[in-house]
Amino acid sequence: MFFGAGATIVLHRLSGVLTKMYCMKFSLALFSFVLTVFFVTGCSKDIDHHSEYTKSFKAFQEFKQNSGNSYQYMVIQSSWVGSSTQTIITVRNGRVTNRAAVVRGFAASNATTVTIVDEWEEDETTLNSHNAGYPSRTLDEIYQLAKNEWLIKRKDATNFFEAKNDGMISDCGYFENNCQDDCTIGIHISWIRKL
Repeated sequence: MFFGAGATIVLHRLSGVLTKMYCMKFSLALFSFVLTVFFVTGCSKDIDHHSEYTKSFKAFQEFKQNSGNSYQYMVIQSSWVGSSTQTIITVRNGRVTNRAAVVRGFAASNATTVTIVDEWEEDETTLNSHNAGYPSRTLDEIYQLAKNEWLIKRKDATNFFEAKNDGMISDCGYFENNCQDDCTIGIHISWIRKL
């Protein structure tokens, strides 16, 4: 069948339009697929914290047995304004026996450099006598807090859990959605070691 030059141009343009429409539909479908995979993967991380917790708790039970339930760990707390606290907790035979902390911040209201503003150490007779620092808790207590408080699903918050201390807990808690500053409830443990 023979088409005139005008019809050929129209068919060529129509073919181009159809190709563009197909590419747009394909791109939209691909975008939808990627978005769905991202959404499902994001959701599965929230759901998967239980298995991560269980595996980490098992690693802690093995560590506790191998260490005679005597160990130290360091908790780091920090604020968006620049202050931070490093607390070292010592546990001997399953009991907290020592707590030491270094507090960094601004020495004066007009200071621009973060410095050590307080430093102290407590023994069994003075435990928790300082307001700053992480409270004296065993890792057993921290795992209980993780399970019963920090990892509970909330509609208005996002949970997180990491086990980067040889399989033991390193980061756990939740942060409130739409919160701007210092919204994390939980713990960051930078290291755990046997005594």
